Amino acid sequence: MNLGDIKGAFLEANVRDKALQNPVYAELPPGGAPGIPDGSLVQVLGNIYGANDAPHEWHQEFDTVAQIGIHQKQVCNCLYFCYGPDGRMQGLLAAHVDDTIMGGRGQV
Repeated sequence: MNLGDIKGAFLEANVRDKALQNPVYAELPPGGAPGIPDGSLVQVLGNIYGANDAPHEWHQEFDTVAQIGIHQKQVCNCLYFCYGPDGRMQGLLAAHVDDTIMGGRGQV
């Protein structure tokens, strides 16, 4: 079994037009961004940790990518199974927020 942690997971989610639908603003910390004066108010154009919908947006992005070659089980949408040509399970991936555990054996 292999454990994983996806660094910056919420920043990787596809936010589509989210910034326009639910704008979020933040004040930059001192030295926060090159070329922008300290204390400036900026619009956040991506997901941020702590936002109510950030985990959902991230899971949708992860699910889209993870289903390439593996199959999600309807009973629990955090489990993905990989089957070999003979129909037998060869691998398993489980995800919770930005943490994963996976393992398996076989050609696939």
